[in-house]
Amino acid sequence: MKFKNYFLILFFVNLYGCAIFWFGAGAGIGVTGYKYLNGQLEFTCNNSLNQVYGATKLTFDSLKIELSSEYRDLLEAKIIGIRKNGDKVTVKMKNIGNNSTWVGIRIGFLGDREASLVIKNKILSYLQN
Repeated sequence: MKFKNYFLILFFVNLYGCAIFWFGAGAGIGVTGYKYLNGQLEFTCNNSLNQVYGATKLTFDSLKIELSSEYRDLLEAKIIGIRKNGDKVTVKMKNIGNNSTWVGIRIGFLGDREASLVIKNKILSYLQN
């Protein structure tokens, strides 16, 4: 019986990701944690797509990331820029309903976890204000 319960817990963790354990980690702005997988940092926040889009543009400006292209519609958005060292920065955003937005950040071809965290934290700081 214990094995079955353990298996079910592992199954749900794999199915839903680590966000269920991080719920409330950023309750002030509604962030449920993040994951870094295959070179992309992903997180969800309780802000509209338009708010996250605006915060991302401010982040690019403040971090001196040169904007190269941008796209936005009612359900998703994408901003691409180039860092001073030549790395491409891509931030994808998707409206997932109930005033929540999924955000994916990738830097370069293989990803850069530390730089992605800097961008994530800057976006969240603009959303707090």
